Amino acid sequence: MSLHPTSLTDRSAELLLDGVALRLSGRVVLEGLSFSADERRIGIVGRNGSGKTSLARLIAGLIAPSAGQITIAATDMARDRKAALRSVGILFQNPDHQIIFPTVSEEVGFGLTQLGHDKAEVARQTGAILQRFGKGHWADAATHSLSQGQKQLVCLMAVLAMRPALIVLDEPYSGLDIPTRRQLMRYVDRVEASVVLISHDPATLMGFDRVIWLDQGKIRDDGPRRGFCPCSRHRCGHGGKRMISLTSPVRIWAHDMRAGVKLGLLSLATVALFASESPLVLGGAALGVGALYLTGGARFARAGLDGLRMLWPFLVVIALWHGVTGQIEAGVAVTMRLLTAVALANFVTMTTQLSDMIAVMSWLLTPLRRLGLSTRALELSVALVVRFAPVLAQKGGRLTESWRARSPRRAGWKIVTPLAALAIDDAEYVAEALRARGGME
Repeated sequence: MSLHPTSLTDRSAELLLDGVALRLSGRVVLEGLSFSADERRIGIVGRNGSGKTSLARLIAGLIAPSAGQITIAATDMARDRKAALRSVGILFQNPDHQIIFPTVSEEVGFGLTQLGHDKAEVARQTGAILQRFGKGHWADAATHSLSQGQKQLVCLMAVLAMRPALIVLDEPYSGLDIPTRRQLMRYVDRVEASVVLISHDPATLMGFDRVIWLDQGKIRDDGPRRGFCPCSRHRCGHGGKRMISLTSPVRIWAHDMRAGVKLGLLSLATVALFASESPLVLGGAALGVGALYLTGGARFARAGLDGLRMLWPFLVVIALWHGVTGQIEAGVAVTMRLLTAVALANFVTMTTQLSDMIAVMSWLLTPLRRLGLSTRALELSVALVVRFAPVLAQKGGRLTESWRARSPRRAGWKIVTPLAALAIDDAEYVAEALRARGGME
């Protein structure tokens, strides 16, 4: 007899938050959150930017709180990742940020492998859950070829396969068509584990036992679902704020500089860096760039430092190679040069609009257009490479989180292949979007 899809997960556990606070890049995201919840269905609602996704990541143990503690069944999720794998699962808002492997069976089976099952048992349980959802024919399907709703279902099956006591769903219905949304909602409704559903839409919480309203990082209301609608009291939305640039959390003096001036100075500085072989000069340049970041304030400097974290594997390899070959001075010079050049490029990226970069490229390529050559593709490609380097770093961070959500081990080099695949996939999406709006004409 075929088992019900959701009978895989039949445990529930108490969720406890005690004085939880979270600060990111010097900004208070969450503050003073304390509650105990053992209901089977808990909704967390709030406007965009209220801290809902950050709370989801905290509950799942993907990040640690700046203060306070979060436990599920008396286990600290951030400190005990092995226990967390059996206690909590999380479904990200965008399945493309969660899927790691190229086929459905690999994706569903990954978490089971991390739980210690051998290859045969992983194959058996993977096949079983696919059959229970009526998706046995998906086993060898390429994950990238699935629709958004199908990808979200794959992610749900991967989470349920690990039989967690509590499942966190971060806006799981966002962007889905109505039939797919209703189907996924039916699957979630039947899950026997405790469910914490993050949403900006109170309508998705029909039938829930409890709803918590989060606003500006604090709990504004907490009670039963019936009659609960924070949006009737406060309008949900972005609040009319416009993002300054892709990676800068604050506006600083450099935002007001002309893009051409910044790119010109970047070019001159880069040439000067590669002209010098002195570790002392290059070290001084690195300190100077650090001081440049600090002129934007501590919050801006921390954001800039986060953008440079992707460099550490390359710096380690450079240091090891030059250490083995005995070329210590040369190794220091190469390391300082690379760090300083990338930091300068990152500074320009953080403080420059993409449209301004394209305008500069267009001006520089004017001689080619006078020869009758089209330069539009080159203008866009160079600007996009400069602009989306931080995005690739962010995607690497998301892949690492996705790995940590289902494994107590560090991802390390293992995410290089899926990260490369994501970059290629994103390039195709960008190209298609540009073609749709005449960007490559």
